[in-house]
Amino acid sequence: MTFERYDIPDGFRGTEETIRRMHELTTDAYKDPRVVALAREIVYAMPWKNYANEVSAILAWCQANLRYVRDPVNVEHLQHPLVTIFETRSGDCDELSPAFSALAAAVGNPWGFRTVGNDPMRPTHFVHVYSLVSLGGNWLPADPTFHSAPLGWEPPAADLSRLGVPQPNAVSSRRDWFPAKNE
Repeated sequence: MTFERYDIPDGFRGTEETIRRMHELTTDAYKDPRVVALAREIVYAMPWKNYANEVSAILAWCQANLRYVRDPVNVEHLQHPLVTIFETRSGDCDELSPAFSALAAAVGNPWGFRTVGNDPMRPTHFVHVYSLVSLGGNWLPADPTFHSAPLGWEPPAADLSRLGVPQPNAVSSRRDWFPAKNE
């Protein structure tokens, strides 16, 4: 396993840089033959061309086989989805979401990410990220950090507190991020 250190800016610019890197890592991962093979194995028993069931099976696999763990203290840790899926089998929201997205993309599903915040005074301060997947032209949330959350479910504001975020009254902001080109 190799490590690279990056300095990222604070605030919204740091979020933009983190999401940009998540897109790069996801795009690299879904082309890897091991990811393609695993995704095909996960969806093998699904009815043919039932893409919602395939994506749901991938989400369930991630929730059952990858563990949510927080980043090291005062460090924004980001690892390649290959590391998350095949080595550590763990990560926080910005590591589990690319792992899920890579597996979904490996069997033909366009993907993106959604960030959410809980401070109406700081609408570009995001506290959580999860995946989006396109099915039939509709973008559905898929959050691998919440155990047993079905496809289409989004975390209610109160559940963000489980991720180490002060309990908000409501999700006050969100932003969708898509790669420059979904292949």
